Amino acid sequence: MREIARRVPDTNTDGRAPDFINRPGCNNDIIHISIIILFITIIIRGSIFSNETDVPCPFGTFKCPEGKCIPQTSVCNYQKDCDKGEDELNHCPPPECEPGQISCGQYVFNKTYCIPPHYKCDMTIDCVDGTDESDCTYRKCQSDDIRCGAPSLGVSLNGRTAEICVPKEKRCDGYLDCRTGKDEEGCTGTACRLDQFRCANGARCIDTSLKCNHKNDCGDNSDELGCSKFTQHPQPPAGTSPVANRNSRPPDFPPCHGGQFRCTNALCIPATFHCDGYHDCSDESDEANCTAIACPDNKFLCPRGGPNGQAKCIVKSKLCDGKRDCEDGTDEETACCKYLDAVEIRLRNETLHPNSWIEKIR
Repeated sequence: MREIARRVPDTNTDGRAPDFINRPGCNNDIIHISIIILFITIIIRGSIFSNETDVPCPFGTFKCPEGKCIPQTSVCNYQKDCDKGEDELNHCPPPECEPGQISCGQYVFNKTYCIPPHYKCDMTIDCVDGTDESDCTYRKCQSDDIRCGAPSLGVSLNGRTAEICVPKEKRCDGYLDCRTGKDEEGCTGTACRLDQFRCANGARCIDTSLKCNHKNDCGDNSDELGCSKFTQHPQPPAGTSPVANRNSRPPDFPPCHGGQFRCTNALCIPATFHCDGYHDCSDESDEANCTAIACPDNKFLCPRGGPNGQAKCIVKSKLCDGKRDCEDGTDEETACCKYLDAVEIRLRNETLHPNSWIEKIR
């Protein structure tokens, strides 16, 4: 006989709530153990992951002390991604310095590592390890020198910060020989850093990399005067200015060889590029004062000319014949479309045999 399911009463007959744990037929031990395990799990998880910093980061990421997870590629990228920059303090390699700069002996994130050459032995400590002022011989101040003042992180001599001086000849020479700028106070024109080039008009400073680059960056063309295979002056002896010979000028650019054309800005280009209808010189001087060259009606003008740089006309029957008759190959490239279109139109209008028409234009 089936037993009819009965609804469990909400209360016992005495008014108390039903005791599910101690009900007849229940495995009381299993229930007690399950409850204990549940409470232990809650306590353990609460102690392990009590806050955000306890949550583990996925594979391929870096965990910051504050709990933030960042991509592994963001570690040692010279940018602070963790709140206190811990992602850049993990034995990171030093960065590469810009051309013309020198490096300090020790790399520390967010501290000076690359410095211009004139910061070496200038009695001002720039590197965190002080290597920019090591093995230096300093010039003693003279009575008529310009006093630059003591730097905030200067070299200590005889227990006190040494004062920096520059010769009186540096006064108003257009360059900041004093890093405080005192040697240029009250002077006319623009004062430039020692690693810059000062234009002759005194109105502009440009990077030394722009000197002798065949472009008028100064506006008065002074950056292109006295140019040769321009190289930086060698490093001066310790304690001397790296621009002591900045007014000396090397000889002019060497002349172009026989197969070249010299642009007005002294750049050399192939002679075949002269008067070919294209601006190859940045100053466009290769197309100045050129006379247009015309070929007879039955010939095609090669835009780049012949091997000797002279104008070259070829008969139109050589167009699109699979052979490069023009130096730049235009007889087999751009000219083909125009030539074949003309042949097709002519055939349609005059109903002539192609061979007879080609013979006619030869």
